[in-house]
Amino acid sequence: MSAQLPIVWTSAERAKPAIEAQIKGAPAVRARILERMQAQQIRDVLKPHTSISFGENDKNELVLGDIDTPGGVLTLHRHALGQIAGRVKVPMAYVNLLQGHKAWGVDLLAKDLTTIYRLLNFKRQDGDDAKFLVRIVGKEVRGFLSRRYALHLSTNPLLAYFLDYCHEMSAEPVETLTSDVRTSVKCVLPTVFEPFPGQALCVGMTFHNSDFGAGVFSVSNAIWDPMRGLGMTIGTQKWEAQKGELFERVHLGPMLHEVDMNTVTSARADRMTQIGRQMRQEIGEELSAEKIQRVLSVVRYANERDLPWLLLRRSLTALLSKEELETISEMLKKKEPTLPNLTQVDEDGLPVPTSWWAANAVSMLAKSTTDVDRALDLQQVAGRLIEKE
Repeated sequence: MSAQLPIVWTSAERAKPAIEAQIKGAPAVRARILERMQAQQIRDVLKPHTSISFGENDKNELVLGDIDTPGGVLTLHRHALGQIAGRVKVPMAYVNLLQGHKAWGVDLLAKDLTTIYRLLNFKRQDGDDAKFLVRIVGKEVRGFLSRRYALHLSTNPLLAYFLDYCHEMSAEPVETLTSDVRTSVKCVLPTVFEPFPGQALCVGMTFHNSDFGAGVFSVSNAIWDPMRGLGMTIGTQKWEAQKGELFERVHLGPMLHEVDMNTVTSARADRMTQIGRQMRQEIGEELSAEKIQRVLSVVRYANERDLPWLLLRRSLTALLSKEELETISEMLKKKEPTLPNLTQVDEDGLPVPTSWWAANAVSMLAKSTTDVDRALDLQQVAGRLIEKE
C-alpha cells in the first residue's frame, strides 16, 4: 500500500481529479508500455575490426556492411555514428562537415572510417583481434559497443520488474519517454501532497535504461506536478553490472561467440533476479513515509532558496544550450504564469528566481521539446537544481 502522511488539503484538492484519471487508466498504460518494448527486436552481431566496412547508399547516407546479409548494408543511427567516431577519436565536427557535402563528403568519410578501423591496433592483451558488438534494429545500427555490452542489464525484464514493484506500492505510470535508444518511465503514488501552499505534487520513482549505450540502468526518485504535467528526476541509483563486471565475474573467455551461451544466459538470469530483489527493496524504502517527507522537505527548501539570475545562468551555462538559456530568461522577464509565483525582485525590478522556480522552468523546457533524449536530460538537470545546496 502507498505511504500515508497527514495532509492539509488546500489547492492540492484541485489536482486530485488529474491524478485519479491517470491512475484509472494505469493497467492499460502498463500493458502498452511493455507491448511497445517487446515489439522492438534487437539483433546483435560481433564484428572483427578487420572486417568493418563503411560505404554510401543511393541516398548519400553513410552505411555499414552487414556481415550477416551478403551485399546488405545497414544505415547508422546518429547515436551509433557518434559511438563509431568517438571510439577512434574522430571529431564529430569533421563527420558533420563531410556529411554536409553529399557529392563527395560521405564517400570520403566512409573510406576514412574503413581505413582507420582496419589499420588501427585494436589487439587485446591475449593477442586476439578486437570485436565490436553491433546492435541492430531492423536495418539500422543503433549501437556500436564493446562486445561485453551483450551482457548488460536489458530493458524489457527490468522494466517489467519496475512496473510490478511500483504497482505493489500503489504507484502507477504517469509519464513514458521512449526514444530510439533510451527508455524512461515515471510512476507516482496516487496521493497529492502539498509541500507548501499552492503547490500540488506527487512523489514516485523513475526508471531509466538504454540497450544501446546511451545511459546506464537507474531507478531514481521522481516528483510530478499533476496540474502542470511537469516531472523531475532526483538523485540516481546506478547498478555497476552494465559496466562489464558480470562479464569478468563469470569468466566467459576471450571471445563471446566461443563460450557456452547457456553459461551466459544463466549468469545474466541470476544477475537479473538479484537486481530485481534489490529494486523491490529500494522502491519500498524510497516510497516510505519517511523518505517521502524528506523529498517534500527538499522541495520546500528549494522554494525558499533564492537563486539570482546571474548565479542561475552561471550554473546552467554548461548544461543548457544558448537558445534554452534565452528561453529561461524570457520566462523570468515575462513572469511565465504557468510557473510558480515569485515574490522577490532585484534592484532593477526584475523577479528573483528560486531554485524551485528554476527547476520548473527547466522541466517546462523538457515538456516542450520533441527530442525525447533531450527531455530526459533536462528532467535530470531540473532535479539537480532543487538538490543543490
